Amino acid sequence: MCLLWLLPSLLLAAGPVLVGRVLDSRGKGISDAAVLVQTEDGRTAEVLTDSHGGFRIEVSGKTRIEIRHDGYRTVRSAPMSISGVSADIYQVDIPLLAGNPEDVETVQLQIEEVANPETRADPNAREGLPKSDRLFGLRGGVNVGAIHEGTGQQWFAASGSVFTSSSMSTSVAGTSDFSAELGDTTTGNDALPAGGIEFHGNVHYFHRNDVFNAKNFFDPVGQPIPPFKYDFFGGDSGGMIRDGDYFYSQYWGLRIQQSISRAAIVPDPVWLTGNFSSVADPIIDPETGFPFDRNRVPASRISPRGLALARLYPAPNVFDGSIQNYRAVGKLDTAADAFGFRFDHRLTPADETFVEYQVNRDTTNDPFNLLSGITNLPSFGVRDALQTQTLRLHNTHVFSPELIHQFRFSFGYLKQPRTILGNQDAALPAVLVSGLSNLGHATNLPQERRNRSFEALNDVTWQHASSETKVGGVVRYLPFQASLDLYSRGQYQFTGGIFSENAFANLLLGVPANALRLTGNTTRTFRTWPTSLYIQHDWRPLRRVSLELGLRYDYQTPFHEANNLAANFNHATGVLESSSKSLYDADHNNFGPRIGIAWQPFGDWVARAGYGIFYDTLAVGDSLFLLGLNPPFVHFDVKNNGPVLPQFDLATAFQDSASSVQPSIFSTSRELPNPYLQQWNASLEFPVRGFFLLNLSYFGQKGTRLRRQVNLNQPSAGPAGSLDDRRPVSDFKNIFQFETSASSIAHAAEIRAERRFRSGLGFVGLYRFSRSIDDATLISILPQDSHNLRAERGLSDFHMKHRFIVSAIYNLPGRRFAFIKGWQLQAIGTLQSGTPVSAIVSADVSGTGSPIVNRPNLVADPNISNPTPARFFNPAAFQIPEEGTFGNSGRNVIIGPGIQNFDVALVRTIRVSDLTRAQFRTDFYNVLNHPNFVAPPTMQNFADAPDFGAIFVARSARIVQFGLKFLW
Repeated sequence: MCLLWLLPSLLLAAGPVLVGRVLDSRGKGISDAAVLVQTEDGRTAEVLTDSHGGFRIEVSGKTRIEIRHDGYRTVRSAPMSISGVSADIYQVDIPLLAGNPEDVETVQLQIEEVANPETRADPNAREGLPKSDRLFGLRGGVNVGAIHEGTGQQWFAASGSVFTSSSMSTSVAGTSDFSAELGDTTTGNDALPAGGIEFHGNVHYFHRNDVFNAKNFFDPVGQPIPPFKYDFFGGDSGGMIRDGDYFYSQYWGLRIQQSISRAAIVPDPVWLTGNFSSVADPIIDPETGFPFDRNRVPASRISPRGLALARLYPAPNVFDGSIQNYRAVGKLDTAADAFGFRFDHRLTPADETFVEYQVNRDTTNDPFNLLSGITNLPSFGVRDALQTQTLRLHNTHVFSPELIHQFRFSFGYLKQPRTILGNQDAALPAVLVSGLSNLGHATNLPQERRNRSFEALNDVTWQHASSETKVGGVVRYLPFQASLDLYSRGQYQFTGGIFSENAFANLLLGVPANALRLTGNTTRTFRTWPTSLYIQHDWRPLRRVSLELGLRYDYQTPFHEANNLAANFNHATGVLESSSKSLYDADHNNFGPRIGIAWQPFGDWVARAGYGIFYDTLAVGDSLFLLGLNPPFVHFDVKNNGPVLPQFDLATAFQDSASSVQPSIFSTSRELPNPYLQQWNASLEFPVRGFFLLNLSYFGQKGTRLRRQVNLNQPSAGPAGSLDDRRPVSDFKNIFQFETSASSIAHAAEIRAERRFRSGLGFVGLYRFSRSIDDATLISILPQDSHNLRAERGLSDFHMKHRFIVSAIYNLPGRRFAFIKGWQLQAIGTLQSGTPVSAIVSADVSGTGSPIVNRPNLVADPNISNPTPARFFNPAAFQIPEEGTFGNSGRNVIIGPGIQNFDVALVRTIRVSDLTRAQFRTDFYNVLNHPNFVAPPTMQNFADAPDFGAIFVARSARIVQFGLKFLW
């Protein structure tokens, strides 16, 4: 922070200026350190660092720097050359080790030229601005300053979400931090920075609209670009109120009115009258087994409920012969705000404390329910209203330069209701129709979660002459309250191959292939106490070798339902049992050793390697919460129809009394150990002719005891009519069990080339080749055969074979073209492979009673070299298995579309006065307007549907954004 407030005044310096910070081993600034600069002609200059460890000093030519402070070893730099003019600014961070000032350490300092008065020398600085496509980031789109959009959710990830899966094993980790102080590797830090010595800040405004944007690939042809308006605004300010007191605050607001385009498949309007004469295949009368006369279903046979649902389909509006005969455009509205402040106070010379508070709200009216919707048709959307609050109290006490104590208390609160968009009384069941776009609202609406997080951290750091030891612990209390009306309105699936042999005709007749419904009060309150202890020792046995050794212990009390409204299946007795204490056994064996080593064999060459075990906190929202949805508290019915004559229709599906129908239940293994990852990596970093910094890295990751769900009571494959006779436990239908029994393995090789910003140019290029394999990426997707989990081994859902990123900053030369003087060009390009998706069969061909888990047979390579939106893989590579058998296709055998994206920005900063600047920028997202398609999710990728192999969604086309910032 201190660097930023110094930079405006540096613009007026007489020569090149070096700014920097002197830091201790914890990264905290050291005040009153002596910074001595000596040039080759014998001139010297000395300054003292400020309260944040910051300094500024003019430098030129070949220079040597020496840093000295009582209680720390003296650092002396090797000679370095600094040249430039008054506009050139260089920066450096210099760490000191505790010890005797008479011990002098000579180091090679990494001096960097500042690319822009508002940012550090990082070619990725543009990443701090609003992203191009908020929809596909799912709240990850704004990151200006310290309050990041969605960061309030980071605090509550451990306490779970109703609709998300484990945070573990979602990418091939690239971390090189193997400190025992670090918990889950995905944890982020959204703490606000401290204010500087002087008051500085900025205000900003960014705007996008449909006037300058390009059309989405699936926007209706021949019509104007759908309306779009985007406004992002805010500011921050902070500084010293009085000696020892500092203040910082920040606010941002976001308003979006965006049109979302989707392609869909809707029926021929004539079919709604029962007239299927245009269909080549005969429509069978289920009562007689013979075709209807002239393929016409008599009006007397049409179900009123089925017809009411069928009439929800809009008429086709695309007549170019493509299978996607409807273009849907819905309007997404977002209003989000975030505010936070931090107050730092120095109680005594040895005591510093701060209090921080953040609050944000994010309300989105989503016409498609992009997160968990079941259809590409609008009118079945969701209203998502997220609110978070975070309070932090922190104290640091310095007993001596060698002994430092820290204490932190944090409280967080999250509230997120997700309700039906529009008229709540008009909420519809989920209607899945093979070959057509689905109808209805998501089966997990309405829902609401209220998460709270209490955390207390305590640690002591002991700094030695050549090492540092830290001992600490964290205690958290995570109460989680939620309600989830899962399948409360029911789900009905209509498929071909049974009854009339036509899925839409079955809808008109009102005879689904299967039906699901859950009834009862679903409000539950779960609680857990996660605790962690750690010891970390950082040691420098030799001048060019540093070693990190650590051990972390994590323990989490088993979740329990506060009101005893949950039950678990007892495998020994075969009955459901409730418990007021715990629903599964505690896991006491979570020791995580960590080791890291860095070696500088010669010059600027650095080799690093590390290994660590990281434990995950079990979440209640997507798994254990379901134990509260068991009888006698609620009743879950899963009914399969037929197979020859319908046994029920839409009107009679759930008329049976609850006691006469076998229920489906949820379960968890009594042994439920916490998931963990083993991570290791090795890297070599070295300069190339003093021009590039090259880094070669390898990352490895093995996941053990990862989350999955299986159906303990799934029958073996066989005739559909006898499926209940083949269930292992006769008293229940499905027994959906949550386990931590899955595993994963991942490897990645990476090469990174960087040219630090110098002489107006800086860039980074990165290429990663990786492979990730697991047997249960998403907990929400059941295995095809729960008794043969080895068959689930395949590519991870997030597997991405190739990824190439290049980013650059270039100050445009104004010598020959005066009109571009002072402009800066920023660019980021991304090329990456697609992620995989599975093919499934909508019908229960295996006769196991588990809907939407059957996979087809794989008879050829499904991936093709010339994919198109109408055929992004080869549908002929799959065949429907014989009745009563499982398909042989594995998970994720189809590789979805990749991403080719290139973003460009033009930035102009104007100095208004000595201390104020104005910045204008224009951002071009997807400047080449390349259509980046999105593969359908596995749960909608039906091999027995006519749209199999087609794509219905594309990411944003070119977006132009204008921005203004005023800084002081």
